[in-house]
Amino acid sequence: QGVITNSFHGTIFSIIFNKPFISFIFKNSPKERLISLKNAFNIQNRIFEYNQFPDINLLKTPLNINYTLINLLKNQSIAYLKKNLGYLKQSTYSKVTISWLLGIGDWGLGNR
Repeated sequence: QGVITNSFHGTIFSIIFNKPFISFIFKNSPKERLISLKNAFNIQNRIFEYNQFPDINLLKTPLNINYTLINLLKNQSIAYLKKNLGYLKQSTYSKVTISWLLGIGDWGLGNR
């Protein structure tokens, strides 16, 4: 199954979860972030202007994305958050809140 979206976040989650997708840029919507993604990950064949008609079979075609780069960027982001949110450990925030902010652990909910 694939994803058809018109949002940056829909596109990002499709990439993260390795789901085939088609993204549309609407006429009056901000397009800078989608264009940046298109160029960074070489996915020109997945992002279209509102008046283009892509081949629907793209939704059956696996993504050809450099996941080594994505994992590197993800790890850099997590390291940045850990470094810059480190002050939270000394504050009134709970471990659950810190884990949630950093996207780690089970957030005190047990293994689900």
